[in-house]
Amino acid sequence: MGTMAFIARGGEMIKAFLARFGVSVVTTIILLSCATENSTKPPLWTADVEASFPRSDFIAQKGYGHDKKNAETDALSAISRYFSMSINASAKETVSVTDQGSTSTIDSETFVSSQTKLFAVRYTEPWYNQSAKQWETIAYIDRAEAWEIFEPNLRQKADAFSALYNEAEKQKDLFTKILLYIEASGLAVKEELIQQLYFADALNPLGASFFGDIRAMLSEIPAKIEKNKTNAAIYIECENDYDGSVYSAIASTFSKAKFPVAKEKSASAYTCLAVIGENAQKLSAGTFYFPTITITISGKSGVVASFNKTLDRVGASDAAVAKRRAYTAIANEIQKSFLKQLLEG
Repeated sequence: MGTMAFIARGGEMIKAFLARFGVSVVTTIILLSCATENSTKPPLWTADVEASFPRSDFIAQKGYGHDKKNAETDALSAISRYFSMSINASAKETVSVTDQGSTSTIDSETFVSSQTKLFAVRYTEPWYNQSAKQWETIAYIDRAEAWEIFEPNLRQKADAFSALYNEAEKQKDLFTKILLYIEASGLAVKEELIQQLYFADALNPLGASFFGDIRAMLSEIPAKIEKNKTNAAIYIECENDYDGSVYSAIASTFSKAKFPVAKEKSASAYTCLAVIGENAQKLSAGTFYFPTITITISGKSGVVASFNKTLDRVGASDAAVAKRRAYTAIANEIQKSFLKQLLEG
């Protein structure tokens, strides 16, 4: 038999084989493939996360997705939701403070997102759930490991806050005491100290319990500020005022900060003296002012706070207009930066 005849006969035999057995062979291969994939036993965590990741030692959340990457992303989002829910629940039970000693809201999602990036979030090997047609995985954080990273930073912020708080406690002068309390509150807000403590509760409840003194200080500050303010009435005196604009600016600033303004000096604990330097110059183009502001707050022990500011040149061709513009600029500057400078020391 020639070579070409042999090849042709071989081809006819293969066709006949496939015609008789081909469908069965292909079906068998597919079934074997499926059986192999389905024969993989699901990991223990698919049925019981707690058994694999005890809540006392881990924060673990399950994620799902059409591929491995999406499953991991979903699991990480679940971790963030866990922290957010824990923080929001704590926030409802605790008073938060701002740099003015009042309540504030907490953007837990933004905060949690920034914090979870600090930790080593690990993932289990993704498992494909054949019946659900999706990938599954667990994102988890080792509480002890994460606490070793988180606690030193929290302790540093807590110590800085408590140092200011304790310094305020020592002060005998009420105005100085109030300013220190407000400064401590401002630091707590800047460093997100309250959010840090809520996060600590969710991350490591036992470790967080050692910051109970800091929580007490934070909760007490608003009341301490308000209590001391009631005994710190301020009497305002102004030199070189114009239509009462300087007095009004100072009085409104104190009122916004909830400091009582005394109408009589005898009824005050402090005197606020404002001295305005006009430094006016008459030039060929008109009248120009180079204003300076000096404000001092004094009590029985002497000066407890001061504010100084030099403004840019203000003027106009008409002398009366120039003066009005100068004092408007002075009043605006007082409202803008007087209290801010006092609080920042």
